[in-house]
Amino acid sequence: MKSIKNIFIIAFTFFCLTSIFACSMKPGKNTLYTPFPSNNYTNTIELPSENMSKVIFVWWRKYKSALPNTLFDNGEVIGANEIDSFFEYKCNPGKHIFASGADLRALDFVEADLLPGHIYYIYTNQVPGWYVTGNIIPVCPTCKNDIWAALPKKFNGLKRIELSDKFNPWREKNKEIQTQMFRDGYEVWLKKQNKNKILPEYGFKNAIM
Repeated sequence: MKSIKNIFIIAFTFFCLTSIFACSMKPGKNTLYTPFPSNNYTNTIELPSENMSKVIFVWWRKYKSALPNTLFDNGEVIGANEIDSFFEYKCNPGKHIFASGADLRALDFVEADLLPGHIYYIYTNQVPGWYVTGNIIPVCPTCKNDIWAALPKKFNGLKRIELSDKFNPWREKNKEIQTQMFRDGYEVWLKKQNKNKILPEYGFKNAIM
């Protein structure tokens, strides 16, 4: 009986910690990031340098959600986005594993192979359920979804996400649980038959907007 009670306490504590952590990116609560509204950010998207790549995470309204997405690259939190916003991320070219989700128990993943000097677009969404499940989708002309056609028009109304000076200390403080949740989710994702990938040719040498 005592062992069952201990298991329950551990499980409940873990649930509380991950639930709190999953919600902790919300702006206004700890100002980890700020959304800057604008009617047009077309001219602000710049190409990365020839030895770097850039990934733009976009999300426009599918259904109303109060929780932002936490964004990962290879197990490390890199930023966030919320409904009707975008987040720019510069990184080294080559292989990456990106993840997104509001609840870190239900991340979605995409494996990417990025070319230097190119821009890549990723759509991050959420699927309601017992957990708010992440949904991360490559965006390109040949990708089998309707996001590409909507991107130029939708992008002009999105807010630009900028991280605050509180973000890095928060990330370091929570790094262990962030990494563990990423690894656990990735192991589950690898067992899926249909896995999203971002191929080198999905990138662009211009902002396309």
